Amino acid sequence: MIKLKAVNKYRRKFTQRITKGLSGTHKNKVFNATELPDLKKILLCRPNHRLGNLVLIAPIIQDVAANFPNCKIDLFIKGGLGPVVFKNYTNIETFIELPKKPFKQLLKYVRTWFLIRKKRYDLVINVTSTSSSGRLATKFSKSTFKLFGDENDDQFKNIKDFLHIAKNPVYNFRHCMTALGYDINDNGIPGLDIKLSKTEIKEGQKLLNELVSNKKDTICIFTFATGQKCYDESWWMSFYK
Repeated sequence: MIKLKAVNKYRRKFTQRITKGLSGTHKNKVFNATELPDLKKILLCRPNHRLGNLVLIAPIIQDVAANFPNCKIDLFIKGGLGPVVFKNYTNIETFIELPKKPFKQLLKYVRTWFLIRKKRYDLVINVTSTSSSGRLATKFSKSTFKLFGDENDDQFKNIKDFLHIAKNPVYNFRHCMTALGYDINDNGIPGLDIKLSKTEIKEGQKLLNELVSNKKDTICIFTFATGQKCYDESWWMSFYK
């Protein structure tokens, strides 16, 4: 019997090879202010189901919305957590969700890929350059501009936090848009904000009080991870001390 983990391993290697040569479009073209296309429909590609990786795209979503406040953003992701994490983001219009386990929902998996082709976008951004699925989705989409995520690796190699997985997409987006002729802000990079509502904050405070029963500042550490990143209890106790 073929193990799905083994199939996934070879699938990743295959997609990495075939997407390695994909690069951005209109990379060297500069527009003048009178002919710059208005960016109203934007697609962000981050097809990964892990909660942490979803939260890490919050800065690029905020930066795109801050620079193009009238735009509508679609998110191409995996799994069903996106609408929960980003439900208070008013600029997000559609969540295009790949099933978390594609081999068990193969038809839905294939149909979701074709949803990308149904809409014409002004800009498509592959949030993480090392994501083969993200690069394929960017290539597969119909858009005026496409950013594959690695257009400016040499440009920012001297910036110490350029490789930060949440900051890198923002640096790349700002540089590419500025190079095209758009007036882009250079404010500090947005934080990992999931825009909790007052009700959610109140409920969180209630749960925290039930857990720790004090009014001191509290640091919560989520200790569960996958594979080799899942450290045992003794490791965490040493870290805590």
